Formats: sequence, structure tokens, C-alpha cells
Amino acid sequence: MALSPQEEQKLTDALKFMVGALKGMALYPPGHPSVHKPLIACYEALEPLLKFLGKISFTTMEGILILAERPFYDTNIHASELLKRFDDRNIAHVEFIDGLTVQEMESFLVVLQMDPAALDAAGGFSKELKKRGVQNIRSSNARQVYDNAIGVIEDVLRESRMGHIPNSEEAVGVVKDMKEMVLTDKGALVGLSLIKSYDEYLFNHSVNVSVLSLSLADEVDVPQEHLSDIGVAGLLHDIGKVQTPKEIILKPGKLNPDEWELMKEHPVKSFEIVQKMAGISEMAARIIFEHHVHFDHKGYPQLPEGQKAHPYSQIVSIADTYDAMTTMRTYQQAFTPKEALDLMEKNLVGQAIDPAYFDTFVKMLGIYPIGTLVRLDTNEIALVMDVRPENYLLPKVKIVMDPSGKRLPEPMEMDLGNVDAAAGEIPRNIVSTVDPLLANIDADQYL
Repeated sequence: MALSPQEEQKLTDALKFMVGALKGMALYPPGHPSVHKPLIACYEALEPLLKFLGKISFTTMEGILILAERPFYDTNIHASELLKRFDDRNIAHVEFIDGLTVQEMESFLVVLQMDPAALDAAGGFSKELKKRGVQNIRSSNARQVYDNAIGVIEDVLRESRMGHIPNSEEAVGVVKDMKEMVLTDKGALVGLSLIKSYDEYLFNHSVNVSVLSLSLADEVDVPQEHLSDIGVAGLLHDIGKVQTPKEIILKPGKLNPDEWELMKEHPVKSFEIVQKMAGISEMAARIIFEHHVHFDHKGYPQLPEGQKAHPYSQIVSIADTYDAMTTMRTYQQAFTPKEALDLMEKNLVGQAIDPAYFDTFVKMLGIYPIGTLVRLDTNEIALVMDVRPENYLLPKVKIVMDPSGKRLPEPMEMDLGNVDAAAGEIPRNIVSTVDPLLANIDADQYL
């Protein structure tokens, strides 16, 4: 929603007074006039905007503070100050919500004033706000959102395994958080989805499929009101597997025909479970039912003659296939991201997979997706950190090992597609992918 010049000025004023209150807190206790006066001024600037907008988001993106969708660049001294505080405390996104009180604003600033190490030890920014009873300021980063989603799907699957009908409220809520993160910091959340857990496959797989489905849906310009349904479908698509015998799910060899028929029942069982969950839309349930129906109308379950699968079902199908192929299972070695994309293109596109959606999926991930470990033509080892659809062969990377195979004490960031010769950078190209297990590299610590 476009703001008037007067409303934009209120945003600028709120930012200035917020930083003024923070600077006052470095010298005086919260109740001191040097703190209280700018605190009240900040609140009075924000409060009418919150009444009008409902919420105001603070987001950091590539060194820019975005406040209520208006960018404040680091040339703005107040934006620069707030950016540094956010970055030091691993804060990527904060929302102020209508109903905000002066006391909550003060608590927010007190937490922003805490030592970053102490804040981290206390459980992080979001947890500290909750401890202080702050309800109308929400903070999240990609790791928090991802971990929350893992916790939610664990609860949902446990309830379903016990024969109970799971409560959908938390699942819908965490998908909303993932959707907002995809819209503000897609790369970070997609990167986390590419870090695999070999112990809790079903939990991680469910969250990964939801993240990748939301991201692909956004890339193909699905209307925003449909994104949550697609995300919920991705999160719950395999819930029916809790009713499939464990010996079939974990069988190391090829399934025999009878076992395969039982395995093929899981989309129907998933559909039956989610139909009983209040708050799950018909669209989400349909996508779950159809996520193994192929682009060429084959696959399973078989649809009634003349009925076509919903186009969104292909979004979840592509995400499901890719994540399954890139994860080590009892019955398969994991493919690297590039191998998986190559195999999907060679064997599935045009038959099981929609070619247009797949093309967008490749451009979204890049030939070398975020989190991929690669070898450069200098023999250095690097981790892919960001990709650009217009130049996905030359992503942004962090070089983590030197040409001799020695790990660097501090990774070196580099944009392979934008070499700064004046800074002494030399052109580098990717020559192959590297297995992180063989290289003993934990991608998570760098992402």
C-alpha cells in the first residue's frame, strides 16, 4: 500500500527517534528523560501508521533496511545504526502489529541493547521478546522459522500415528511464517531446505517440500492468496505414510509388487486424514491427493476419466521429487543437486513433470543451488550462497578451502559473476560439485 509523503515522513521520524532512544539507553536507565522522550516520540510516529496499515515490517536485505516496504539505504545514518544492531543479533525480520504499547516498544529497545553473545545464550531475539511478554512485536529468521516447522510436523505426525486427528492451527501458522520468509528472504530458507538430515527424513522432507513448493509457487506468480494452501499441501503431503508399515518405508531393497501397492496408497491416506482436520482447505487437500499424479496423467492415484490434476499439484510434485532425490535413504544414495536436476530433466520432464514449472525451478535454484559445495578451477572449495536466474552458472560463493585443501580460518565471499579486479580478485569458474561428507564440510555453519 502506497504511503503519502506525510506518512513516509512519520516512518523516517520513527526511525530517527528509535535510534535516539537506543543511544540514550547506552548512557541512562530506561525511565530517564533522554530515553523516555525519544521513545514516546517514536511510538507516537508509529501508532497512527499501525492503525492504518495493521502492521509494519522491518526487514534487512543485502545491506538495506526495508521499513513498511520503503527502503532506507546505509547512507541514512539511522538506518545504518539499526542495520548493524539487527545484523549483530541475527535479526532479519521484525513486525510491529497494531495494538503495540509503549511498554512493548521499550522492551524491544532494551533487547536490542543487549550484548549479542548474551542474547544468543538466552535463546535469541524472538525468545527474549516472548520472555518479556511482548505480544505485538514478532521477530523471525530463516533458521527459527525452519526449526519451528520441524517441531510442528513432528507433533502433527505423532498425533496422526496415534490415531488422533491432528490440530491444523499450528501447521497453518507455521506455513504462514514460511510464506512470509519466502517473500522476504527466500534464499536463506531455500538454503536451509538443502541441508539434509539423515535421521529424521520424514520431518525434514515435509518441511523441505513445503519450502520449495512455496518458493516455486512464488516464482511462477501464483496469486498470494493461494500460497498458503500450496505450503500446507507440501507440509502435509506425506502424512498418510504414518499408516504405511515401517518395514516398507525403511526397506533397503526394491519393493515387491504387493509392497509397492501399499506404498501407493499414501496420497489417498494423506487426503483422508487432512479432510478431517479443521482449517485445511479443499485446494490443499486436493493437491495432497494428486501430488503423485504425473503431468501426462499417469502416476497414482488414478483420477476419474476426464478429470485433470490441479496445476498446483505439479508444484508440490517437483519439490517432492527433487528433495527425495537429494536425500540419502536406506534404499538410495543421495544425488547432488546438479545430478538430481540433470536426471529430472532427462527422465521426467514432459512425462511426470511439467516442463514450464521445471524450467522455473531450475532457474530458481540455479544449476548449483544454494548450499551446494563446489570445486573451482583454482582447486579451491566453495559453498554456493546465492544464485541469480540471469547468470546461474556464476553464483555468489564463500570459498572455504584453499587450493591445497586447507580450510580457511575465515571464508572468503566472492561473486563469481562480478569479479572485482581492482580489489585483486581473479576470475573463477565452477568445474564440479563436491560431496560435503567427503570434504568434511558442514554447510549449515556457513549458511
